[in-house]
Amino acid sequence: MPTLTPKNKFFSQERFSRLPASILLAVVLSIFVFVVAPFEIYCNNLAEFKFSLSDFIGIILLFALAIAAAITAILYFVPKCVYDYVYPAFVGVLLMFFLQTNFLNGSLSSLAGDDMEAKTPIFTYVLNTFIWVAVIAFIIVLFKLKKTGGITATAALVLTIAVGSSQVANFALSAVSTEGAFDPAIDRVYGEYSSNPRFLTDKDIEKFGSDRNVIVFCVDRFDTKLYCEPAMEKYPETFGKLDGFTFYSDATSIYGNTFPAVGYMMSGIEYHSITCDGKNYDRKYYFNSVYNENKTLSVLADAGYSVKLYSEDY
Repeated sequence: MPTLTPKNKFFSQERFSRLPASILLAVVLSIFVFVVAPFEIYCNNLAEFKFSLSDFIGIILLFALAIAAAITAILYFVPKCVYDYVYPAFVGVLLMFFLQTNFLNGSLSSLAGDDMEAKTPIFTYVLNTFIWVAVIAFIIVLFKLKKTGGITATAALVLTIAVGSSQVANFALSAVSTEGAFDPAIDRVYGEYSSNPRFLTDKDIEKFGSDRNVIVFCVDRFDTKLYCEPAMEKYPETFGKLDGFTFYSDATSIYGNTFPAVGYMMSGIEYHSITCDGKNYDRKYYFNSVYNENKTLSVLADAGYSVKLYSEDY
């Protein structure tokens, strides 16, 4: 048999023995974080997204493959003394991702999580961080103990397979049970209005009345103190031309995205409050009804104004 030399030390039997567990762990962790989690977010919030599954599924699969290869390389090439700590640390990270998504995450009232920081006490962040550190450290200790090392390694393999199986099942369930998950965005978001969405048009955008034009610029999430006032001070010649405007510096939005934020600010109608027959209607219904069912714009229309709206779709 050839003797082990510095030239072939990276191809030792000990390193080859790491590969099955390392590859399994790397693939499961990457698929969990970079494929299944984004896919479930997409399926659970279809009304929030204007893009299709085909626009990003290839990217996240390639990204997951690259991360899996990187983790496998790390676990293969590090020395044995380092591997004994890094491998259980990755096992702990996998376990904590599973616990975090299933048991530790609080409920969010919006996809963007805008009110999460305000409503979540600092103790929750501290406790969450402590759980992560404690669980990962505990698994590393179990691996290092001679009496439990072998049993722990076997348990880690079982845990990895179990988590991987659960994620494959979650992916399949979301794919089968989510209506519209594979539909093109134009059909899913706009529905029957896809050929002529009222809220996305530049028709007559350059036409004005001969007298009494009222122009409203509604900018959501444009922080007054952070952006607007400094800009006004830095470019007075630009803002000075906006004569006749009322600047409502204390107007704010309760949503993280433009489409419900502007709709709410212009109409006072909340995104999830539009109901018919006891059912909440989604984004396309909100888009195509919110501006037709509010009193603010109706007053202008009744006064003889031609009301034209130009808005972003997200």
